Amino acid sequence: TDRCPTLGELTCPELAVTRDEMAWFLWRFQGTQLATVAAEFDDVAVDATYSPAVDWLAETAVTLGCTATSYCPAGTVTRAEMAAFLWRLEGSPVGSPAAGFSDVPTDHFAGPAIDWLLESGTTAGCTRWSYCPQDLVTRAEMFTFLQRLETTN
Repeated sequence: TDRCPTLGELTCPELAVTRDEMAWFLWRFQGTQLATVAAEFDDVAVDATYSPAVDWLAETAVTLGCTATSYCPAGTVTRAEMAAFLWRLEGSPVGSPAAGFSDVPTDHFAGPAIDWLLESGTTAGCTRWSYCPQDLVTRAEMFTFLQRLETTN
């Protein structure tokens, strides 16, 4: 199985973060506030363990879903998607200088988010000149990003 077992203190740091896990991580990072309305994603069951997290992320516009009607909870999260999630979580701050990563075109959907991540110290990229937007985010990397984000707040 590609899921982390829930035994002891195992965190499975090498596994890619799935969208349901990303919802949990961000929701818990922000204090597990409850949404006032349920999200209307057709692939998130009301009784899914991650449903309250997705509802809150949708209500606060941290997630827009993978489509207009789907959240894609089993999908994995790329570095670009993670940047967009964190940027929106922090209120979509504007005005960050261009990060200048060679693999992030100026019109990239996550460009402003990646610029902000670099300026905030949340990431330095996968190399000095690259961000690697299509690489999957591991659980260890996600924990590191959240730790850095918490430190800058």
